[in-house]
Amino acid sequence: MRYNCFFAAAALSLVFTTAALAEEGQELLLPGMEVQLKDPLYIDGILSTEQGGVIRAPGFRLQAKHIQYIHKSSQEGKTVKILADGDLLLEYEGQYLAGERLEYDCIEHTGSLWEGRVQDGIWFVGGKQIDLKADGSLLIHNAFITTCESQENLWQIHAQSVKVLPSHRIHASEIRMEFFHIPVLWLPSFKTSTKFVSDPPIRYRLVWDRGLGPRATLRYRVFSYNDLELFARVDYRLDKGFGGAIETEYFPEGGQTTCVTRSYAAHDKVVSDETTNHRYRLQGVFTHISLDEKTKTLLTYDKLSDLKMISDFPSSDFTIDTQNRTQFTIHHREDTFQGSFLVEPRLNPFESINQKLPFIRLGIKPFSLGETNILSENRATAGYLNYVYASDLLRSHPSLREIHSARASMQNKLYRPCFLGPLQFTPSLGLYTLLYSNNQQGKSAGQLALMYEGRLSAPFQKFLTKGKHLIEPYLDYEGISKPLSSLSDHYIFMLDDGLYQINSLKFGIYNLFTFVEHRLSCNLYGYHFFASPTLHAPIPKAYLLASFDAPSYRMEEHTCWNFEEGVLDFCNVLGEYTINENLACILEFRHRSYFDWRKADHENFLVDMARSIHALLDSPLSDGRNTFLAKIQVQLSPKWQCHFTSHYGWGRATEPAYTSFKIDTITLLSCRWQLKFSYTHTTNDDRFAMQMQLCK
Repeated sequence: MRYNCFFAAAALSLVFTTAALAEEGQELLLPGMEVQLKDPLYIDGILSTEQGGVIRAPGFRLQAKHIQYIHKSSQEGKTVKILADGDLLLEYEGQYLAGERLEYDCIEHTGSLWEGRVQDGIWFVGGKQIDLKADGSLLIHNAFITTCESQENLWQIHAQSVKVLPSHRIHASEIRMEFFHIPVLWLPSFKTSTKFVSDPPIRYRLVWDRGLGPRATLRYRVFSYNDLELFARVDYRLDKGFGGAIETEYFPEGGQTTCVTRSYAAHDKVVSDETTNHRYRLQGVFTHISLDEKTKTLLTYDKLSDLKMISDFPSSDFTIDTQNRTQFTIHHREDTFQGSFLVEPRLNPFESINQKLPFIRLGIKPFSLGETNILSENRATAGYLNYVYASDLLRSHPSLREIHSARASMQNKLYRPCFLGPLQFTPSLGLYTLLYSNNQQGKSAGQLALMYEGRLSAPFQKFLTKGKHLIEPYLDYEGISKPLSSLSDHYIFMLDDGLYQINSLKFGIYNLFTFVEHRLSCNLYGYHFFASPTLHAPIPKAYLLASFDAPSYRMEEHTCWNFEEGVLDFCNVLGEYTINENLACILEFRHRSYFDWRKADHENFLVDMARSIHALLDSPLSDGRNTFLAKIQVQLSPKWQCHFTSHYGWGRATEPAYTSFKIDTITLLSCRWQLKFSYTHTTNDDRFAMQMQLCK
């Protein structure tokens, strides 16, 4: 018998022939109780039927074929009971149950259900006897827990007793887990929330690495309290032994505070040439947002035993978003200002990092100077910075020394938007000040530069039959005066420390077409540099940024032509296409020439001004390459999916072409179990993996 009618039971209502009770019969019912029986019979305080009926009361609804409603009084007191069996469905304090026989005390609000079964979330819980408690909880004896609807369970958890709380929690004792009636795990107790969270409560995984052999993984939720989840993970590799992890997750409703930790240790290797077998990784992310959403707190840590340890934690298996950083940040925002406090130390000696011990930022909301409409913008930073090099780098380059200094900066800027008919003109003038407590000569140092900018644009728009066209020609001028000190007079910790004289003009035209279901944008622009010591062409670089959006596909292109060297600096083309409900793909091509420096901001040209092209070509900033990326998702059948991702790269001067790809095949088994087969190929490894986990 299947119990897929649990949720529908509350909504279904049979049509009964309601008996007209005599005046004294009405006194049988307790306040708020309603009894509807087909062909009822009343004898000596017992109202019964053999043809089916429904009894309703606050927090209680019973539907069964055979029902006895007993209302009797004696010297011992009043007795009000319900006895029922046959096609029995019960709604009790918001929970839906099915069973064979029910006894219920209407005065004490307690009872027992034999051979019962209740559904809560994805879980089905049942047992020989279910005791109904007055507080709405259920105590189940000789119980089982499963996700299978039918009684023929693919898997289940047996327990001596299980308590199901109204707060959607399950407490179980003396647990034995079985797959295909074979015991695989025993626990003294088990607590969990019946709400399905992001991570499944049970996950099995089998991985086979080339050269290292198979590794089996079991991840199991061993404890759950309110919104806190505790997972245990056990790894085993045939020739290396055991590894283990403790993982915690805290995701309360509202999301103001979250916490995720991963602590892993193993006697294992990622690649066979590593020097140590004892390896570990400790990760954690804590976030908090105040009730007024003005203060945000972030804490992350990531401690590793070795540099290659990261390879043992692919994102689909075991990682959290620490960005490989250890940091503590508080950001606060008010109507008139905002500020942040950051501490970022180094935990791993094999990493080179700019430590911030600490670093403070403060920004004041732009304000108008009297009636002039001139806006003032002010920002400041202060902190102690310490750049340390990786241990391997120090061994290979003994002359390297860490650099450290207290550092303070202030940026003051004045600007005023002006509207001259169709023209919009915004000039600005600013001052950038830097102070250091230490430099290469062990002395304090300072830096000062004047910044002047201006933007001139003339936007026009026209309404079309089914859309709108916006066109905006523009000019952007950026200038930095010759700094007070040269770059060799102070340390360079970050981009803002590398001030250099520059005078650039960006000119272009922006077009935007918007329609009901389509959007086309195109931005064509170029740069001219005045008195540049390194870029001499009238237009050294020209750019094209375009995108087209439609309901089922999207295309984006960003290209730069280098007139100075006569080469294509970079070309990035992206296409996203949903062909139908069964097939979707993302294709992307990336090209970077040796003259397109590896910069976080492609259009920050300070390094282009400060260093010659020849010097940059000989540095790690020059890294020409080509890359083709692909992602394809196919729905093979209602229960089968296939995900394909690939990465093909070529064109690097000192490295051969490389190919990596991953194929995931996913299917849904019975009882909410998901089975995934994966094959991953990289230049150093071929990995087969099989994973089975509960899904929503």
